[in-house]
Amino acid sequence: MRWTETASVSVFAVAALVLWSCQEYSGGGDPCQTIADCNAGKTCGHLIDCVNNQCDSAKMVDVPCPQACERDEDCVRASSDCCPCELGGPEVAVATANLTQFNEERDQRCANVDPQCAGYNACTDRPPVCREGVCALLGEGCRCAEGWSPVCVASVPGMPMGVPWTFPDPCQASCAGLQSFYPGRCDCQRECAVADPVCAANGVSYVCGAAEAECSGQAVRYPGECSPACDACEALARPWRAVCGADFTTYPDACFADCQEQPFWHYGECGSGEGERCGGIVARPCPDDSLYCVNLRPGCMDCPGVCLTPGSCYENAHCDLQPLEPGQCKGSFQCLDHACTWVCLP
Repeated sequence: MRWTETASVSVFAVAALVLWSCQEYSGGGDPCQTIADCNAGKTCGHLIDCVNNQCDSAKMVDVPCPQACERDEDCVRASSDCCPCELGGPEVAVATANLTQFNEERDQRCANVDPQCAGYNACTDRPPVCREGVCALLGEGCRCAEGWSPVCVASVPGMPMGVPWTFPDPCQASCAGLQSFYPGRCDCQRECAVADPVCAANGVSYVCGAAEAECSGQAVRYPGECSPACDACEALARPWRAVCGADFTTYPDACFADCQEQPFWHYGECGSGEGERCGGIVARPCPDDSLYCVNLRPGCMDCPGVCLTPGSCYENAHCDLQPLEPGQCKGSFQCLDHACTWVCLP
């Protein structure tokens, strides 16, 4: 055989080998060890196969499951853990036809289990949908980090208008194609007469205070809105010393009052009822007998005042209204840093 003939046969053999390889494996997918690596959040239905340690979208595996469906109406939400979602447990979408069996198997599995529930409502209310023949919660299967930082979506396309939906985190909401959402569960309070913002553990500011943050399962880090300046206060090496700010909010340390641009009022926690309105036309008393009412506008007898703790003041005249013990020298009380201080005459 001549060289040209040999070369032609070799080229043909290589081409055939390449063609056979392409038929066996399309390649180009994400690396994997098992089929689970190629199907985040999915365990049944139409699954992408793992071939030669790479996810091959051309190779699909059908795995039957209780979540099998044909349309969205075939799917419902259910608690998948011994803790119901109302107490912090996870939830899952299952086929309506298999719901009874699913619940019975879960109840049997949890019959002798004493679950340690999270203690807050972790229900997401995400709509169950049918995706590739499998029931799933909208946004499920996205490559999102595990965590609970819920966001509320005002409405979801294809779902009833005006019905808000809670997603476990912004990542899953975005993955579902939703871009407009706000932090916290949909059923948490977001309208309050007086703003009382706090910064929560997830780095989100909750305007309506600790109750709103805790409703979303978030611990409060410090009062006021989240900011880099206040975040830096958490790294203070010295022991914290609580202070009462001029807004009558207790801050863990003077650093937190400064970063919220609140003047320092006094050391220690704000007293119960301190800073509340009093006096005025209705002569409203302070909520605690240990407080006294100070009229901030002495010329206006009907104007409301503010409740202060003994020894605190806005001006020198407020010290004269209190039964304070004078110093050992000849002098007078002066209002220094909102505290009545005895100053000796020179």
